Amino acid sequence: MRAFLAVMLLCLSAGGTAFADDDKLPASIRSVLQVRNLPADSLSIYVEDLQTGEVLLRWRDDEPRNPASTVKLLTTLVALDTLGPAYRWKTEVYANGEIIDD
Repeated sequence: MRAFLAVMLLCLSAGGTAFADDDKLPASIRSVLQVRNLPADSLSIYVEDLQTGEVLLRWRDDEPRNPASTVKLLTTLVALDTLGPAYRWKTEVYANGEIIDD
């Protein structure tokens, strides 16, 4: 849910009229792409309101992409929400033979 809200805040900062035209990116996103010298066709976006199902923004959303680290972010978000930020994994260590000095 936090990831959705973060994307929504980014998109809403772009201005309302840019979302009406599916063929154009919001000005704030175009600006970031220009500053980073990235072509617009290197980006795919799909933002949907989870309550209403309304598509708020779509840009080249049918283009196959490698999710790369994006999936790691979602996994981390779910882990933090489920386990909490103070969670510590229990690691068991097994040894064959004598242990010297702890």
